[in-house]
Amino acid sequence: IILSIAGIIFAEPVFRLTNTPEEVIPQAVAYFRIYIGGTFLFVTFNSIISILRGVGESVRPMLFILITTVLNIAFDLLFILVFKWGIEGAARATVVSQGIGMCIRDRCIALAYVNNTHPLLSIKKQDMLFDWKLFKESLKIGLPTSVQQCAIALGLIALLGIVNSFGTNTLTAYGAAGKIDTIITQAILTLSGALAAFCGQNIGAGRLDRVKKGVQFTMYTNIA
Repeated sequence: IILSIAGIIFAEPVFRLTNTPEEVIPQAVAYFRIYIGGTFLFVTFNSIISILRGVGESVRPMLFILITTVLNIAFDLLFILVFKWGIEGAARATVVSQGIGMCIRDRCIALAYVNNTHPLLSIKKQDMLFDWKLFKESLKIGLPTSVQQCAIALGLIALLGIVNSFGTNTLTAYGAAGKIDTIITQAILTLSGALAAFCGQNIGAGRLDRVKKGVQFTMYTNIA
């Protein structure tokens, strides 16, 4: 919620800080404010997916992400081509599809599926208490990754500021190239996510030998 409010308030100053071409700023701000407003949905969406992967589920998260992606494309076509909402329609499509995906997970997975299938994760009244020890442990594990991701994001923003100085055509080409780059890096990111779940499970089981083998296998696969 805090990130959403900050993003909505400071969207325009941030875009100006990164040398965004003047003719692009209104559309960029409109898109970003709608998109950042859905932060809560995105966080919940990814949290539930990560929980399921953490307990060894991989097929169902894939299916639900596939459903969400198809919905996103369908809403893009509906909002942009039929409703003529333009760039704002694209942002709304992303938020709405994520929201529907989250609801699917909450009802069928997080509550019904997890409660009935994974006793370890079933939610009871006594679980609805704030656990400071667990919170600190989560920070200890999560903060290094968070700092790493923020550093990468800041680097990309700085690079975007340089690209923006060359004008709208260069910015458009950079955006298109970025989409291609995303496809290329998906394999690495996917292996990284799988390894995180694999290591977590085996550390919990006290099988550090398997952790070492998993890391080696992933490194060799990435190099290949």
